[in-house]
Amino acid sequence: MNDLLQINVKKIGALFLCFCLLVMIGPPVLRLLPMEIMLHYLSLFLMILVFTLSYMQRQLVFTKQRYILAFLFFLLGVSFGLPVGGHSWTAKIFLPLLTSVFIVFFDNQVYYITFDYFHDKRERILMSRASWPSMLGYWGSKPWSNIGEVENQGFELSLNWTKQFGKDLTLDLRGNFTYNQNEYKYVDEPSYPYVWQTNTGKPLNTVKGYIAEGLFASEEEIANSPDQSQLGANIMPGDIKYRDINGDGQITTEDQVMISSYDWHPRIQYGFGLNIVYKNFDLGVFFNGSAKRKIMINSGIAPFLSGGGDGEEAETLARNLMQWIADDHWSVDNPNPNAAYPRLGLTKADVTNNVQPSTFWLRNGNFLRFKTLEIGYRLPYCRIYLSGDNLAVFSPFKLWDPELAWNAYPLSRTFNLGVQFTF
Repeated sequence: MNDLLQINVKKIGALFLCFCLLVMIGPPVLRLLPMEIMLHYLSLFLMILVFTLSYMQRQLVFTKQRYILAFLFFLLGVSFGLPVGGHSWTAKIFLPLLTSVFIVFFDNQVYYITFDYFHDKRERILMSRASWPSMLGYWGSKPWSNIGEVENQGFELSLNWTKQFGKDLTLDLRGNFTYNQNEYKYVDEPSYPYVWQTNTGKPLNTVKGYIAEGLFASEEEIANSPDQSQLGANIMPGDIKYRDINGDGQITTEDQVMISSYDWHPRIQYGFGLNIVYKNFDLGVFFNGSAKRKIMINSGIAPFLSGGGDGEEAETLARNLMQWIADDHWSVDNPNPNAAYPRLGLTKADVTNNVQPSTFWLRNGNFLRFKTLEIGYRLPYCRIYLSGDNLAVFSPFKLWDPELAWNAYPLSRTFNLGVQFTF
């Protein structure tokens, strides 16, 4: 058995070395393939090799051999890790480490691994020509053209592991992980005076706004700060103070920058769970979550919204007030420059300065949801079970469910007690 394994290892190793020599030394290949593409193929081949050998190592008997082989493959994976979406550390550390764990611990067990890497570049996207000057007379009817370019890349990983411990205990573990990143390769846009105003080379779902520097404490501070009159008719103590990015002494739209490279659309989505069966008892749990996600809390929240009380531009409804805003906002009676919310107002004109998109309203929208729980007991002809859905959410964001909009109907927390009959 060991002799056969040794022969297979030698064959795969020789094939891998030939591939390395072909790609890294061959001048014709180097001229045809860019370095980035070459590393992609090299890394992909290495990962296939690692996973193949990890499956073969179930035949190994000696723990020492397993540890040595796992350590070697971890070093190789870190050295030649697959660059994924500009975050090569993800594959350089996670995937080799995962493979090493399989080699050491997974013996005579059933496990499935699915890894998909995607790289999509789309051209000739239809978009409005933004670079056309207004002097041409088009106004709001600028022509459309197939000129846009967008690049999208990422990976998906799913794992499933099942093991039988004796005749009474079965353990099943599963998980999934998705990462996605996109970028405007070309956007038709005017010749902006400042580079931070452009969209080309940046992700699609960014958050743009002003950089907030707290609240104005006094009229003197307002007088000695950059002019913000273009954002609000009358700047008063308790209003949000913004940073003058271009240094021209006034706050305008030219001072808006990318305050986050991602918005409420998550870059990362994941889930994990387990099923345990012990004699007649069974237990199943599952969690899911999102990461690299931001929430702008003033989007539709009265009184700090750009339109009326119902989100429309006109003042059609009263500007209601949330309790958490009433409890901690700047006021004459509570002139706290570190208040969670700025000065209030009765109309849109009163709070125009404070409804601007800025880091003041930006929040971490990451979350982990305790999605499902099920406990059961099997009898000769039936199964009694208790299940629950949407049991809890763990997140640094506490105002409402981070997965939903502020005015969305919340996910129902449900519990079920039932009996399944088997004939």
